[in-house]
Amino acid sequence: MFCLKLLVTACCLWWLSRYEERIRVGEEGLQLVASQPESVGDVLMRHVIAMGAGQMGDYARYRRLIDETAGVIRDLPYVEELGQAYRHIIER
Repeated sequence: MFCLKLLVTACCLWWLSRYEERIRVGEEGLQLVASQPESVGDVLMRHVIAMGAGQMGDYARYRRLIDETAGVIRDLPYVEELGQAYRHIIER
């Protein structure tokens, strides 16, 4: 449930062009899912951070996080919320 709330917050911050705050929300989410590495929540929060980093011009961090996500996502069940993460993996 927390992940959904953070994801909605991150989406709102995206549309408001508040990318630094989006990264902070993603980092907070990663701390909350630290006990569940390589989970859907972990992938979602890494994607939130990656997209914020990309918009801030930190392309090295963006690519690193997308690459890490690619290594994990294939072992997860497909859920609609991961659609954007899949898209960004394909586009990299």
